Amino acid sequence: MLFSKVLGDGVQSVVILHGIFGTGDNWQSLGKYLSENFTVHILDVRNHGKSFHDKQMNYPIMAEDIIFYLDQKGIKSCSIIGHSMGGKITMQAILNYPNYFQKAIIIDIAPKKYDPQHNEVLLALNSLDLASMKKRSDIHERLSSFIKNEAVIQWVMKSIYSDDGRYKYRFNLSSIVANYSVLSDSIVTTNKQSCLLPVLFIKGENSDYIETPNDLASIVNYFPNYTLGVIKNAGHWVHVDNPVDLYSTILSFL
Repeated sequence: MLFSKVLGDGVQSVVILHGIFGTGDNWQSLGKYLSENFTVHILDVRNHGKSFHDKQMNYPIMAEDIIFYLDQKGIKSCSIIGHSMGGKITMQAILNYPNYFQKAIIIDIAPKKYDPQHNEVLLALNSLDLASMKKRSDIHERLSSFIKNEAVIQWVMKSIYSDDGRYKYRFNLSSIVANYSVLSDSIVTTNKQSCLLPVLFIKGENSDYIETPNDLASIVNYFPNYTLGVIKNAGHWVHVDNPVDLYSTILSFL
């Protein structure tokens, strides 16, 4: 079963899913904020964080992971929030298993296929010999030779930890690399498949992951009961750039 952190004891439950190379810890601040009103389950998806590693990694099977988790926890109905890759898992889950969910929030991702977005990160990780690294500063220096954005470097380093003096990834790099083209692809749907649940799509004002108006045609096709919210002064990492507006928007919708 997926690893989770559970916060709060509200009657209604909310599940939060992170993006690629991330962990649930990236969303702990939102979890604490929502835990005043809900029971919040912050999950590590497969091949990430403290969850299990597996060669298989696609959106239908990752949606099944969520349903298995809900069944094991005895959760019959909840709301779900997903960012980036986690947003695609969320879309897949509510399309395939709508009876488990009340509302959904998709943060800065559309249901479409994307060109590779993490080439420099993958290049850096594939060139990084963690076994030879003695200090975190050495890892930072190596990553910075490939990645120029300091925020991206810090994001990657959050998933590198020391185990008895040896640095390791919290994610399963080999499986992510092997399945990267699948993760970049669109969600998997059948003809005329749609979800009538209330769905809030959140776009970072400065992000191009949701291109308006072009992407709205596919969004409304799959999720006709959707609304779009734009978070000012935010890029793809909306929760880092403008958490105040993001959190209040999420709470208001829920």
